[in-house]
Amino acid sequence: MLNAPEFKADIDRIVNWLREQPDSSVRDFDTMKRCCTYYQRSCAIEDAILPSYAFLVESKQYAYMLRCAPIKGEYNFYIYCCQRDTFEKYRAQLKAKVRSLAKKRTEPER
Repeated sequence: MLNAPEFKADIDRIVNWLREQPDSSVRDFDTMKRCCTYYQRSCAIEDAILPSYAFLVESKQYAYMLRCAPIKGEYNFYIYCCQRDTFEKYRAQLKAKVRSLAKKRTEPER
């Protein structure tokens, strides 16, 4: 269960660490804006209503997905979490699906 003391300690440690990093997307608004602009091509969330950017931070037990929206007057930061082993399984399934789709596109039609 993610409401356990070890999870609470881990997420606190991750968020505090992110706030301390000089180039972190959650340090302050201006740094978030710079970070999102810098990583725009690889981290932009397509089809989002507001310009939003996704970042991944992993600890030993958990995977944290950060969603940043550098727009004044809006909520700027969301954090989503799941257990790392579950996340790794899902990521492997996604990679296999992408490879399968890429293979289908490269094979000539008969």
